[in-house]
Amino acid sequence: MRASTTYQAYNLWGGYDLYQGPRRHEALRARVVSFDRPYDREQGAADFFAEEQPLLSDAERLGLPLAYLSSVDLDLDPQALDGARAVVSEAHDEYWSPGMRAALTRARDRGVNLAFLGANEIYRRIRLGSSPLGPDRIEVNYRNPREDPLYGIDNALVTANWPAPPAADPASSLTGQVYACAAAPAPLVVTDPDGWIWAGTGARPGMRLPGLIGHEFDTVDLSQPTPRPIEILARSPQTCAGSGRAVPADVTYYVAASGAGVLNAGTDTPVRHTRCPGLGTGSRDACGVASPYLSRSPSPARRAGRHRRPGGA
Repeated sequence: MRASTTYQAYNLWGGYDLYQGPRRHEALRARVVSFDRPYDREQGAADFFAEEQPLLSDAERLGLPLAYLSSVDLDLDPQALDGARAVVSEAHDEYWSPGMRAALTRARDRGVNLAFLGANEIYRRIRLGSSPLGPDRIEVNYRNPREDPLYGIDNALVTANWPAPPAADPASSLTGQVYACAAAPAPLVVTDPDGWIWAGTGARPGMRLPGLIGHEFDTVDLSQPTPRPIEILARSPQTCAGSGRAVPADVTYYVAASGAGVLNAGTDTPVRHTRCPGLGTGSRDACGVASPYLSRSPSPARRAGRHRRPGGA
């Protein structure tokens, strides 16, 4: 699933995006951006070649049954995921409307496996509107809820961050993790080599996979809504830039009541490293994500008839 709404948030074509305006002043940033303009990155491809193409190339090479859609499709069509076996949210998938999130949650609750192969997902709440060219061509994000004209009128649609008031609903209830912070890239540390995603890779306890924790990462925070039990497959020590706060970067997996498995890589770097340094390159991907996950239904834990959770919570 292409993270189109996030690409648009960072699209500086015309001098404005949701982060900055003229002379790169944050105070002059746009609150509304339009899909009726080209992307300014990768010669109009947004971040496709950096964030998506490596994973798609491997999935197609493996002969997996694939279908493609954009994040906007979830808002346009609540039934867009009907018949899906699994849904992959790639890389940096930060901006979500209530309709998008509801469609993905319904899919999980019907038994559709989910894989979040990024960090900071479902963090900015947006709403989509029509332009003269059609529906869902306008993306709105005030960020400060009191700036939003819907504040106090329809708080469920106010474009604050998902974890923040006035209608706080952290992504962890779906993804299993919360956004932690930005930090320097670091090795990923294997915690549970018996976890199914490591099968056949030669992973060992404490093995460090260089460069697989990226600039931003997620973490398990049991004080927030979190599915239980949740298995921690990798936990990597990190230090937040600026604050110096120590917080782990996690890779997690849980099984929903529907039997759907939900994998969260917790960082976007594995999309660019579908063969991980330090692991073997046998008949399956070394990072252990794409092939077994997308080709199984129901989830691996449901098929095995049990849910192991060493290192879990």
